[in-house]
Amino acid sequence: MTPESSAINLYYNDSAVEGCQEVGTVTGSEGHWYTFFFITNKDLTIGAINDIKNEAQALGANSIVVHTPSPFNTSVTMFGSAYICP
Repeated sequence: MTPESSAINLYYNDSAVEGCQEVGTVTGSEGHWYTFFFITNKDLTIGAINDIKNEAQALGANSIVVHTPSPFNTSVTMFGSAYICP
């Protein structure tokens, strides 16, 4: 995760971004079928969060509303909407 991305807020409720401008959809994922033996679920989730924050930062966003995470047997994928909030 980039230093700028670490300040991005994650929310699970649309009401948290009322009055904010949506700037795009972001996706973060971590893990592959051949690496899941060596990476814990916690680390897969942290990697997916870092990835989604990096995408949001590239859009200039400072907040993300995360939609239901999609855990797989070998990876974690997260989807969200990126926002610029005052």
